[in-house]
Amino acid sequence: MKTKISLIVTLSLALAFCSEPKKEQTTEEVNETQNEASRDAENAQKAVQASANETSDDLKKERDEFREKVNRQIDKNKLDIEELKNDSHKMKKDARKEYDERIAELETKNEKLRARLSDYKGESREDWDTFKTEFNRDMDDLGNSIANVFKKDKTNK
Repeated sequence: MKTKISLIVTLSLALAFCSEPKKEQTTEEVNETQNEASRDAENAQKAVQASANETSDDLKKERDEFREKVNRQIDKNKLDIEELKNDSHKMKKDARKEYDERIAELETKNEKLRARLSDYKGESREDWDTFKTEFNRDMDDLGNSIANVFKKDKTNK
């Protein structure tokens, strides 16, 4: 039994001396760790900013392309409306007044769409997508209205 106790005490002492004591961080090491954390945070912030700038640039490019495309369509609508106006003198007198009123409404809608596009200042992707969806719907409605007047114009001549 004495041998077992001696053996246990010896093993315990051996293990105690063999294991490396826990190392405490020096002030220098703590500062270095904090500096690394600060650099990591700065890099993460720069990455987020770069991503936001890239997204912002993509959104700006998309808006510019959309505006260009839509302005061409608005210009085309204006020409179509002018053509309709020029055709009004060929109509029967009783139908001309109603026809001219419809043409004036189309002209007003077209100019309101141009102003709405020009005045749009939304910043977020969500706002832009909503605006674009609604604007495209309104452009389609105007295009259909112009086409319907053309159809009716052909039947009244």
